[in-house]
Amino acid sequence: MNSMIKMAFLCGVIGLAVAIILSLMAFPLNVSTGVMLTLWPTSIVGMAFTESPKLSLSSLVLISIEYGGNFVLYGLIGLLLAGIGPHIRRKS
Repeated sequence: MNSMIKMAFLCGVIGLAVAIILSLMAFPLNVSTGVMLTLWPTSIVGMAFTESPKLSLSSLVLISIEYGGNFVLYGLIGLLLAGIGPHIRRKS
């Protein structure tokens, strides 16, 4: 059980790193929308609300949803892999 939580947390951190790297690379390198939505699916929330560049409470909530959502999605993938992994190894 403890290894599953560690794997979920590690994958969540990777998802957070992916989101940060993509947000830093998106404007200078013109990353395609397809790549962005594949690796960072919660970025669609930010794409919908890009009118006001001013930082406000609502934009902080959107940013936390974008980055936190990617942490949760990648963490769930890690949890799934940690849960399925031992069963696959036993049958091989």
